[in-house]
Amino acid sequence: MDEKKKLINWTAGISTVIVALLIIIVVMEPRGNGVSRAAASRAIALTLAGEDAVRAEGPETSFFPGELQDQWYVKYMDYLYAKGYLDPETCYPSEGSAVSAVTYGELSGWVTAAKGEGEPSLAGYVTEAAGKKAGKAVDKAEFWEFYDAFRAFADPDGNVKEIETDLYGTPGNVDGASPWTAYTKDGKFLFEGLSLDSYIDKTIKLLVREDGIIKVQGVVSDEIVYENAWISGFSGNTVTVFIGNIQREFPVRGVLKNEEEISGQIGDLYLKNAKPSRLLLN
Repeated sequence: MDEKKKLINWTAGISTVIVALLIIIVVMEPRGNGVSRAAASRAIALTLAGEDAVRAEGPETSFFPGELQDQWYVKYMDYLYAKGYLDPETCYPSEGSAVSAVTYGELSGWVTAAKGEGEPSLAGYVTEAAGKKAGKAVDKAEFWEFYDAFRAFADPDGNVKEIETDLYGTPGNVDGASPWTAYTKDGKFLFEGLSLDSYIDKTIKLLVREDGIIKVQGVVSDEIVYENAWISGFSGNTVTVFIGNIQREFPVRGVLKNEEEISGQIGDLYLKNAKPSRLLLN
């Protein structure tokens, strides 16, 4: 009986932990298909200023408590607090507010802060927020529609740019990589708050300001070529190459006969759907 009771108690304890974890997961994600206030704040802040300016023009003392000040979103939300785009009284600086979905009321406030009420493509958000939608979460598709209109108004000089590049590394597949750093054929970019691992070894279209990625616009091609990659080793069915200064390992099967043929040489590595299809020595 004692063993049976122990098993029941253990099972109940595990169930409690699982439920607790599920609650945490739900709380930490915006409900429905919204955009977190943290991610939305980053997009708006980088539209108004570059990474260096966001840091330099933020408040002298963070609005967030000390235990949160190492979180990636703090500098962007602090910048918006300092510039009057967020109100610490109605949007208390906390982890809960950062991970909650952005609302129509906040979009309206951003339009007002940018003095864009007279812009037809933005005025509708002020009108909607004045009605019953102020506290309603904005879904993801509509947020990015708003963002495009906001960017056109708030960034007339075109500091935010669209680029196409090959993504070949993130901290998920590069040992020793700096946090939130993406390695591309056009250099390193920060992608705080975004998920890029599914785009590795693809040509993608990005919305960027300086070295900060604001949004992945989409996949351009799943066929890429890493030209002039230095082949540092070959073992069995795996080849180790340097793409730029990043070391990667790829499975190759039946491409070359032995290690002596390729180690220490330069070659072009062709990939399709993130899998090597050809390795041609230069």
